Amino acid sequence: MQNQPLVSILIPVYNMESFIEEAVDSALNQGYGNCEIIIVDNHSTDNTWKVLSKYQSHPNIVVYKNASNIGMVRNWNACLSYAKGEYIKFLNADDVLDADAISKYVHILQEFPTVSLVTASYTTFGTEHKTYVPPVAFGLLKGKEALVKSIESHNWIGSPTQVMFKRSDLSIGHFNIASNFWPDWELWLKLLLIGDLYIIEESLTKYRIHANQISGDFNHGKSRIQTLIFLKCLTRAEPFSFCLPILLDTIKRKQYWVYEYGMSQLRRGNIRASRVLIKASGSSYISLFLFKYLYEKIQGNVFNKK
Repeated sequence: MQNQPLVSILIPVYNMESFIEEAVDSALNQGYGNCEIIIVDNHSTDNTWKVLSKYQSHPNIVVYKNASNIGMVRNWNACLSYAKGEYIKFLNADDVLDADAISKYVHILQEFPTVSLVTASYTTFGTEHKTYVPPVAFGLLKGKEALVKSIESHNWIGSPTQVMFKRSDLSIGHFNIASNFWPDWELWLKLLLIGDLYIIEESLTKYRIHANQISGDFNHGKSRIQTLIFLKCLTRAEPFSFCLPILLDTIKRKQYWVYEYGMSQLRRGNIRASRVLIKASGSSYISLFLFKYLYEKIQGNVFNKK
């Protein structure tokens, strides 16, 4: 244990009374022997704090409670402010770590000193049961190459539960509190500006799918719009200027993607959603298509009455 670097397992939590115990127990059951577990309750209004009270006397667990709800991203940063470990491993309060996850992440970071970020395949559970594999070759991938591949596609690097990184690399900054939906993806990309990515083939974490999680808010194309906004923000950030042509090309493809999704909503009669999506795509034809749709709808009703 003396030769093992300290790993900070950070568990931000808000209103997860049904799931938090399983997450904490998976952190406690790690085969790796040198972990501190830091839990920050973001002023939960359910019984989460009552569940956490059983861990307050545990020697490897420190539990904090915010005086008020400070928002998800600020709570992630609060977790980081308490961490003392050489390596950082986030664990969403509704997710689970496999028993050997920490050992395998640490092994990669020790074996490959140029790596600033480690990710792995993961398995979903709850209302969905699938294994997700990154759409790139497993193993070592140059940081900027991984960054470009992610920008061209999506955040296949994963959520905070799927990655591990060095605390010393946070000299680049913490999670961006101004980012609505992609603060984690933004931090991963910044880490890839200073080091490489390693992708572990094996699934090491379980990502819970359930009705109450934040990602449920991505319905009706919100994720498509937010991805487009996020990529546009990157074009104004000097560190990403080296891949500006790729960013601009990806934005064009995503604009068409958002537009097509908006048109599909229009065909289904979801006028409000289609208006938001088509406008977000930058299309100047929104009024024409809405007029055409409404005209055809009215004409159809007239003929049906006859």
